[in-house]
Amino acid sequence: MTGPASKAPGGTVTQHDRSHQPTVTVIVPSYLGAKLLPTSLGSLARQTLAPREFEVVVVLNGPEDESRTAIDDVRTAFPELRLRIVEASTAGAGNARNLGLDAAAGRSVTFVDADDEVTPGYLKALLAHAGLGIVPVASVADVTDGGAAPTFDNYLSNRLLARAGEVTDPTQIPSSLGFVAGKIIPTAVARASRFDTTLRSGEDVVYWFDVFEAAPFRIRPVALDSDGVYLRHVVANSISRQARSYDFSVTQRLDVIERLWSRPAEEPRSRKLRASFISGQVSLVNAHLRVEPDDHTRVVEDIRSRGLEDAIPWRRLNAGIARDLGILYSFLPYADTSALVAARRIRDRGVVVDVVSNKMGADKPTDWSAGVIARENLEHRHHHRHPRTTPRQQPPYPPRPTNDHVKPPACRQTRDGTRLRIDSLATGGGLPRRRRSREMGARAIACALLGPEGPSDADPVCTPSHVDCRPPISVVVTRRVLDHRGLGVRRGRRHGVHPHVGAGLADRSCDRPHDRRAHTEPA
Repeated sequence: MTGPASKAPGGTVTQHDRSHQPTVTVIVPSYLGAKLLPTSLGSLARQTLAPREFEVVVVLNGPEDESRTAIDDVRTAFPELRLRIVEASTAGAGNARNLGLDAAAGRSVTFVDADDEVTPGYLKALLAHAGLGIVPVASVADVTDGGAAPTFDNYLSNRLLARAGEVTDPTQIPSSLGFVAGKIIPTAVARASRFDTTLRSGEDVVYWFDVFEAAPFRIRPVALDSDGVYLRHVVANSISRQARSYDFSVTQRLDVIERLWSRPAEEPRSRKLRASFISGQVSLVNAHLRVEPDDHTRVVEDIRSRGLEDAIPWRRLNAGIARDLGILYSFLPYADTSALVAARRIRDRGVVVDVVSNKMGADKPTDWSAGVIARENLEHRHHHRHPRTTPRQQPPYPPRPTNDHVKPPACRQTRDGTRLRIDSLATGGGLPRRRRSREMGARAIACALLGPEGPSDADPVCTPSHVDCRPPISVVVTRRVLDHRGLGVRRGRRHGVHPHVGAGLADRSCDRPHDRRAHTEPA
């Protein structure tokens, strides 16, 4: 069977042999690409792979322009190029690629955008690096209109070139599947999945995830010495380079995340790849929030309305946009009242914060699921281990009193009438290290509330021998301690207290019977 005759330069007539099945079908979707197609198709016509081994299917989608004339000019210039045209009644890159898959006659398929081109050895290099269950991935070089040399300094090629020629899992280089071009896969595998035509951008990310989930594969980055490079022209009005707007940077990104999250992802590799793809989309949302931080509340509301709270990596979404710093006595994942109340306050406030809190003891229960309370407004959290006394670093505190000197807990009335209970063993000398640290914390907070001079000698119960108030330094007494004393302080403030702050003074009445354990354990 022979195809239509094409008139070659010089008046000769060449017949295309259609009886031979091509090895590769190159699908080129084009939207108003009359000025772009000659460059793209010309690079395909100059391939070192034999012309009979590949065909080019151009899918025209969108308003009619001079694209057919441009294609006819390419046919005239390169009569040996097997070139077909498919017209799409509905515009859209996803729909055009689906039509190209349906029309493909080759055993394998690859995609090339109409505004890009490839090196002469591109197709041959991809075929040489392909294998059973192995998808070759070409490096991408960016080409600018200024005539500068192509550059490989982009997020796609940086990791590919580091593993050129190696077979690896795509979860190790998820960016390799973040763009539709640069790969060859069997036609049957490609047709098993379809491009989502309802997506306005990012449909290639969802498509490659569907392909991987249906038929898991490994990748092999193409070595540079094989001359297999995808030349990406940096065009301002392309889909992937649209101007920043809430619709493109947030709404369309959430559309992609919603499609990915709806996939079952039953295998661990699929779940890992899906998480990487979602993280990549969230990074684009974060880039928008860094410029427009006031949109954060709107973004969170959109995420909630779609039910994507569990799909979003919140730390990546909030990276670099925290406005406040919260210094807290305790914070999640510790499952105590102080941590939970602080988390709810952060959530209700609706402002992204960084949090610094104490690293509590091993005996404190934890609940990692409680992290959902404040995750939408949390960037970084740092658990600080407060200083502890060790046998080699014994501070010059008064010696531990013997049992004969143990006195009932002292009480002193603060300025607002709150009665404060002070442990008679607050000096803590000789106690186990963890217990001693808490005791010193109790003493330190007592010093903060009673003043830097400590209790008065005139106090018949609370004497300096029981509460050692050293010269103060500037540290933070957190909201939990101050609020529980009824001082009306809504946020942590600075007081002159001993450096061993952060534990120990339980919120208990002085009227309770004396129980050393009851008022030395942290609340």
